[in-house]
Amino acid sequence: MRHYTVFGLRLDTDIEFPDLPGWDEEGSPATRRTVATFRLSPSAPPTPHKGWVFEVQGNDGTSCLSIGPAADRMLLRFHGLADFLVARGELHVEALPAPGSSVESVRHLFLDDVLPRALSASGRTVLHASAVETDRGAIAFIGESGSGKSTLAASFCASGARLLSDDGVLLDENSRIVPAYPIHRLWPSSAPVFGGGQVPDSQTKQRLVPTGSRWSSSPAPLWRLFFLAPHRPGRPWIQRASGGEAMLALVRQAFRLDPTDRGRACAEFRYLGDLSAAFPPLALSHPRRVEDLAEVQKKISELS
Repeated sequence: MRHYTVFGLRLDTDIEFPDLPGWDEEGSPATRRTVATFRLSPSAPPTPHKGWVFEVQGNDGTSCLSIGPAADRMLLRFHGLADFLVARGELHVEALPAPGSSVESVRHLFLDDVLPRALSASGRTVLHASAVETDRGAIAFIGESGSGKSTLAASFCASGARLLSDDGVLLDENSRIVPAYPIHRLWPSSAPVFGGGQVPDSQTKQRLVPTGSRWSSSPAPLWRLFFLAPHRPGRPWIQRASGGEAMLALVRQAFRLDPTDRGRACAEFRYLGDLSAAFPPLALSHPRRVEDLAEVQKKISELS
């Protein structure tokens, strides 16, 4: 059995996770003694289920992710890639790859989508966001896939900030962002922002490892929340959001395992309301051009 650290947890697993730091029992804070488990099972026929309660569609209109109950667990089916079975209210996950699916793909799905949803079901809230630690505290960028969260985080890290998370932000009870794991996921056109070379013939995101000085392994107190909005010429890049607009952005970008769990939904809504009141999110609607990233950083640094 191998042991790693991710989202402040100890992950016990039967396969290697090269992206994750190893778990140090003596040097790890108490929060890391919460244990998550991951087991990779042989490929098998599709898992029986009791109907889907949530589905995500791809650009072609077909389902790429379906979620539903399967006996005493929740089933997440990434069509054509893998089934994941998550124990209800616990951080125990079993993966069953589809025929021909790579172990690498299964690992990435677990880290970037399955584990955040399992954390949510266990009583924590994980936002679809990227986060960095600056000298003023942690900054989180919340937004849809493709809105530029990772590019913003990488640009800050290239200027001296430290990465906390590329795509899933977990806050603890003290409003600190808990580090996820040290990987930037950037489209080839954005790789130069991080300092890597462009890969023009690749159609997938590149997974780039930050240097030691660009990664924070300790929770960082939250300073600012931004949600990314479409740019509107002639309007300020950074604006105060209305309470309703801020709450909608937070609710829409929270990972969920079972949307039909009303008790969990109510607790999450209360938490996000408190978070929005304590750290009123700002709307960031800059032009999504690499040459403007330095100006975005300047405008954020000028905030009081």
